[in-house]
This record gives sequence, structure tokens and C-alpha cells, in this order.
Amino acid sequence: VGATVLRKRLQKAGIADVDVSVRAISHLDRTVDLVITQASRSEKARAKAPDALHISVDNVMSSTGYDDVVRILSEQRRNTGDGAT
Repeated sequence: VGATVLRKRLQKAGIADVDVSVRAISHLDRTVDLVITQASRSEKARAKAPDALHISVDNVMSSTGYDDVVRILSEQRRNTGDGAT
């Protein structure tokens, strides 16, 4: 459910080239760039993907954490001159 919410917010912001997938924490590895988890599971996720940016959310249906992701991606694109936004 959270992935759908994030996809919609990214689409609304004009960010279409980001792969949003759902993985069990046990299947996380060092290749992921960003992990969004429920706050109660963040510590376990950090242990599995310590190099990733971690954002914790309380409510997967309506969290400001998703807005943070959109803001971070938008800022990165402005800073690198990537016109994908």
C-alpha cells in the first residue's frame, strides 16, 4: 500500500524514472538506495541495508515520509541538473 502512495506522489511531482518496489526486510541488501519502513521495523532494516537512506513512517497510508522522499529526489535532480523532474 505504501509503495502505491509513493508512486502516486512521485508521478504527481513529475518523477517517473524511479523504481519503487516492495521487499521483505529479510530480502534487503546493500544494493538498495532508500528504505522506507514502519518506525517499529527501522532498526532491523538499518541492520540489513546500512548504507541506504532510511525513512521511517508511522502510517503507511498517509505519511509525510513520502513527501520527504519526493522532496529529496527533487532536490537531488535540481542539484545535478537532471531534467527528469
